[in-house]
Amino acid sequence: MEAGGLRRLDAEDIPALGELAAAVTWNPALDAWRWMLGVGVAYGVDDGERLAGATLVFAYGEALAMLAMMMVRPERQRAGVGKVLLDRALASVHDQTVMALYATQAGERLYRPSGFVDAGSSVRFEGLPDVASAPRVTREARVEDLAAIVALDARAQGAPRALLIGSIAARARGVVVERGGEIAGFGFSVPEDGALRLGPIAAARDDDAAAIAADLARGAGVVRLDLEPGEEALRSWAAHAGLPVAVVSPRLVRGGAMPGERRLVRALAGRPFG
Repeated sequence: MEAGGLRRLDAEDIPALGELAAAVTWNPALDAWRWMLGVGVAYGVDDGERLAGATLVFAYGEALAMLAMMMVRPERQRAGVGKVLLDRALASVHDQTVMALYATQAGERLYRPSGFVDAGSSVRFEGLPDVASAPRVTREARVEDLAAIVALDARAQGAPRALLIGSIAARARGVVVERGGEIAGFGFSVPEDGALRLGPIAAARDDDAAAIAADLARGAGVVRLDLEPGEEALRSWAAHAGLPVAVVSPRLVRGGAMPGERRLVRALAGRPFG
């Protein structure tokens, strides 16, 4: 136990995380919490027999970390709980690590005084896609593609995310674009809260990114797509597919610019993960 009721959370805390999330009107399934705890580290502040607040950190080597799922019980907001959790999250990564997050309007008041600055905004599209038939340049991802997918993702992100990508691949459909015997692009579609999340998607070419999104969305019901800030090719694809904008989330960073070849990053694995 750390000072002031602050502690690292584990699988036994999943029901408490679910109850806390419901208190702030977030409703990830308990299985989603189990998955996130498998690829990240959670911290919580105890308030008697329940959690006053919690957050997660997804660290990708020493270059990049994502801060996510910052939750403080409504009656404990503006009482310093969020600051305690933020300080613990910052202390958990190396000094040279760039930490990023996608903020709510309320959350920005917490992050900016700690050195977080603007780094674009992610646009979420969500709805029933109208995907026209077209020649396919994609194929289904195979087990033997995973190493190349992980390598392309690391190049795009400037940080190793093998645990995250492997975890997604184990629970998702994946497609790739192969050119000259090399994996030139990839994407996954993951069931999420009644929708099909398209992402992560990475590709060097705009047309490959659009082909990956179209393949993943074809025949699906409601799809969800969170774009890398500044991504225009998939923004155009989503508009042509009739997907409405659901929300725009500012990305805040601390410790420098986002690493990696960001032009390769098309769609996020989800706002918690980047």
